[in-house]
Amino acid sequence: MSADVFVGNIERSLTSDDLKELFSAYRSVERAKIVFDKETGQSRGYGFVAFSDSKEAAAAIVHFDGHEWSGRTLSVSPARPKNSNPRPRNRHKGDSFASPPGVKELFITGLSENYSSNDLRELLGKHGHVLKAKVIFDRETNRSRGFGFVQMSNEAENQEAIAALDGVEINASRLSVSEARPRTNGP
Repeated sequence: MSADVFVGNIERSLTSDDLKELFSAYRSVERAKIVFDKETGQSRGYGFVAFSDSKEAAAAIVHFDGHEWSGRTLSVSPARPKNSNPRPRNRHKGDSFASPPGVKELFITGLSENYSSNDLRELLGKHGHVLKAKVIFDRETNRSRGFGFVQMSNEAENQEAIAALDGVEINASRLSVSEARPRTNGP
């Protein structure tokens, strides 16, 4: 059974061939395509990879989501069919799954400019199983905005991470670690 995978936050100078090469370790890759703006001809910063084997597609999602490539942190998820309803927008673009039931996402501030999603995953991984770690980057400058989100596998790990890291100084910056609050509309 075939499966398509969405790949977001791609460096705009990369080509469809580059994308296919990145995923080439998976033998069932049939094609890869970066989406380009029809008017300007410039990359829109996302693309799709088609797999002939859905198990390999699922493995690629797990492997490449949050992967650093060409200075960018990729967002990789199952592709939605063109005619499907859009998924609900999360507080940070690119997330394709929710936290486990009853487990809140963690919000971390005070990250230095050069802190990557992999660094964040490693830091929080000392306090439990990290399902997802993502540092948020400015689209224009491609620099860290100094904060990120982490999904741990259970609430006890959340509390352990908060207790161990909130207020800790790393790279001359003091971290703030708390449970993320849902985004609200309005002031």
